[in-house]
Amino acid sequence: MQNLIYRHYLLLPLLLLLAGFASAQTGNPATTGLETDYTNVAESDVPILAPRAWATATSSFERALKATIKDPIAERSITSINTALTNIANAQNSADQVRPLLANLVQKRAMASAANSPSLAAKLWKDAEKQFSRLAGNIERGRLSDQSARQERSDSIFAIYDQAELEALTNAMLIRARGAYALALYGDADKLANITFRRGEGSMQASIIALQQNRYDNSNAQALADEAEKEFKHATQLTLVAQQLKSKQLTPEQFLLLWESRLLQINAAANLDYDALAGWDATTDELVVYIGDTNNSMANLQALLSEARSYMASLEEELRIADDRLGGTLAERDELILIQEQQARSRERLMQLEQLFEPIEASILQERRNIILRLTGLQFASGSSTLDSNAIDLLAKVKMALNVYPDSAILVEGHTDASGPAELNARLSEERANTVMRYMMSDMKIEARRLNAAGFGSNRPIALNTSPTGRAKNRRIDLIITPVPDKELPARLQ
Repeated sequence: MQNLIYRHYLLLPLLLLLAGFASAQTGNPATTGLETDYTNVAESDVPILAPRAWATATSSFERALKATIKDPIAERSITSINTALTNIANAQNSADQVRPLLANLVQKRAMASAANSPSLAAKLWKDAEKQFSRLAGNIERGRLSDQSARQERSDSIFAIYDQAELEALTNAMLIRARGAYALALYGDADKLANITFRRGEGSMQASIIALQQNRYDNSNAQALADEAEKEFKHATQLTLVAQQLKSKQLTPEQFLLLWESRLLQINAAANLDYDALAGWDATTDELVVYIGDTNNSMANLQALLSEARSYMASLEEELRIADDRLGGTLAERDELILIQEQQARSRERLMQLEQLFEPIEASILQERRNIILRLTGLQFASGSSTLDSNAIDLLAKVKMALNVYPDSAILVEGHTDASGPAELNARLSEERANTVMRYMMSDMKIEARRLNAAGFGSNRPIALNTSPTGRAKNRRIDLIITPVPDKELPARLQ
C-alpha cells in the first residue's frame, strides 16, 4: 500500500507527458480536463490525506491514458476517462472528510514544507510523510474512530514535522557559516587560530539557540550566524599567516614590519606622526581620538546639511508661490538658464576640439546640433583609398576629439572634386569613407553601432573646381558628429 501511495510522485511527469501527447494528437477536451484535474489534485494535500482513494484515482488515470492513446473516441476510452474523473473527485471528497480531523497536522505540514524541509531536512520529512499517510489511511478505512488515539498519533507526527521545520530553518540560516567553518577546519584553524575559531563556534551555537527560541523572528539568530561566518573566515586568514610563520616563510620580525606598515598607512591618512619610542599604544589612542573627532564633525556637518536642505525647501516653496504669481516667468527663466548652460558646454567642447588641431589639419564647424570635423589634412593619393602614415597621425588626434563627445553618432562622409567621371568619383568617395570607418572600428576601438559611412562624389563641393586649390578643398573626409542629447535640457528645447 505504501508503494501505491507514493507511486504518483514517481509516475506523474511521465503520465502528464503521455496525457499531453494524447491531447495533442486527438484534441479530445475530455482528456485535457482529466489531465488538468489530476495535476491540480496531485499538487494538493489530497494524496496524503486520502492515500487509498488517491491510489485508486492514480490507477484509473493511468488506464484512461493508455486507452485514450490507443483509440481516443472509443466507448471504452470515454468510459475510462469518466471513471478516472469520478475517482479523482472521490479522492477529493475523502480528503475533505479527513482534513478537519487533522487540521493542526495539516497546518504544521504546510509550514514545514514552506521552510523547504523536503530538501533541507529530508530524513525527518520522509519519516513524517510516511507516518502521516499511514494515519490518514487508517482514518480513511474507519480504523481510528477513537479521538484520543487519533490525537496521540497526530501529536507524534506533529512533533516530527516541527523538528523538520526547525532543522530546515537552521540549515538554511547556517549554510554560509558552516561552509566557512569547514574551510577553516580544513586549514587547521582550530589549532593555529584557536581563539578566533572558538569564537566562531560560540556564535554559531548561540545562533542555533536563538533560532530555537524564536524561529519566526530570526533576525537575532541570523546576525549571530553572520558573525560566526565572519569569525571562521577571519580564523582562516590568521591561519595562513600562522602557517607562514610556522614554515619560516615569514619571520616574526617580517610579520611585525608588514603589520606596522599597514598601520603607518592609516596613521598617515589621519595626518598623525608615529613615535617609534612611544610605540603603537600611544598612536592607537591618538587614532581613536581623531576618529571620534571626525565622527563628531561629520554629525555636525550632517545637521548643518539638514538645516540647509530645510532652508532650500522653504525657498523653493517661496519661489513656487512667486512663480504662480508671476505667471510662469520663473519657469521661463529656468529654461533660459538651462539653455545658456547647454550653450556654454557646447562652446567649451568646441574649444577643446579647436585646440587639438592645426588649421592645416582640420576645421571645426557647427550645423545646428551636429559638429562637422572637416579633415582637410587627410589626403588620399589620386584614385586611391589607402591611408598613408600622415593620415594615421591625424586620425590619432581624431580619436581624442571623439572622446569629447562620448556615445555620439558619427557619419563618415567621403567627397571628391569634379575631375573624372561622376560614377567613378561616387565609388571612390564611398571607398575612402569606408576605409576611414573601418580604421575607426579596428584601431580606434569605436563601437560599430556609433558609425556609418557614405560617399557623395563631387555632389557637395565647398569650393570652385576651376582651380587646383579649390579642387584640393573638395577632396576631403568630413566627420558629422551628432552628440547625445543633453539630459538636463527638455526635449522640446534640444
